[in-house]
Amino acid sequence: MTVTAEQLNATHIDAENSELRQIPVNAIVRNPDNPRILFRQGELEQLLESIRLYGVQVPISVYRQGQKFVLIDGERRWKCALKLNKKTIPALIQDKPTPLTNLLLMFNIHALREQWDLFTIAMKLPKVIALLESKLGTKANERQIANETGLARSVIRRSKLLIDLPNQYKDMILSELNKPKSKQKLTEDLFIELERALKTVTSTFLLWSRANKRTWREDVYRSKSILAFFGKDRLDEISSAQIEKFKMKRQQTPIKNGSERRPATVNRELENLSRMFNLAIDMGIPLTNPCLKIQSLSEDNERNRYLSDAEERRLLDVLQGRRKHLRSIVLIDLQTGLTQAGTSQLALAKRRFRARYNSRYELAPRTN
Repeated sequence: MTVTAEQLNATHIDAENSELRQIPVNAIVRNPDNPRILFRQGELEQLLESIRLYGVQVPISVYRQGQKFVLIDGERRWKCALKLNKKTIPALIQDKPTPLTNLLLMFNIHALREQWDLFTIAMKLPKVIALLESKLGTKANERQIANETGLARSVIRRSKLLIDLPNQYKDMILSELNKPKSKQKLTEDLFIELERALKTVTSTFLLWSRANKRTWREDVYRSKSILAFFGKDRLDEISSAQIEKFKMKRQQTPIKNGSERRPATVNRELENLSRMFNLAIDMGIPLTNPCLKIQSLSEDNERNRYLSDAEERRLLDVLQGRRKHLRSIVLIDLQTGLTQAGTSQLALAKRRFRARYNSRYELAPRTN
């Protein structure tokens, strides 16, 4: 991101008119408006070791407030100096800024360095916008906010979406950001997408379906009706009552040729929606699955199919060689009408019978 000269002149540390000197570490207080709320332990330990070996090489920036000095820049250096029991620290002391300039200084300093976490920016952005609009006397547009803060407009848009998240999501983001970056699983962008709709979870589900199911194309087709009905809702806003409405609407909507939609089709769509909720829960999103309260429609999709004599002969003809062991099973099925499950149950019953009675009776071979 490019920071303009106008931005630097508008809100910058005025080194020429600042006093550079050593000040007592214990006389410094944290800036209550500092957007930064996270200090990762690993990063602090690296800086601590550097300061232990070489001292504080870059002065912190402060302004005087009574007998204390309030930080503008350098909170991590100050924390490390405190931990190392240093008595003084080099500091640039400047005049007390206005509330707006105080915030904008911190935003622009970090625009030139490593950018803060998006959540950090989002939590302070409403105050920046309110102070800026008070100064301008009108509503601040995106370009003006970007110019004053040094933030890209895309960052401002994403931050505004984070601001509107439910508190439970904000708590989860904060907990995740406190972890080392290598161990973070949930990103701020994931929560932004979940706030917009369930499209993100649907996309993730379809990726899983394509990798694990031969019938993934059916899931793609079914997801279209789910997104058409729920696409603008947040996941935590989808209730069991809404899902019941979806079920009724799908059942009452005929298919393309005008015939009635089968209950099995609606049930498969409900199953996909339930899997999407379970996927979101597995990802750590604090949800309950409202589909668990939904009763499936009664299905009556059975149909009888009888083989002709010619079809039977063709079937038996292929049961040779490596398929020979299937011939007796198929003959039993053809003669009795048993399904595959029924044949399996019959074989299980035979094994149980032999296990129970062979030890008591000598079973004579059957003769005709």
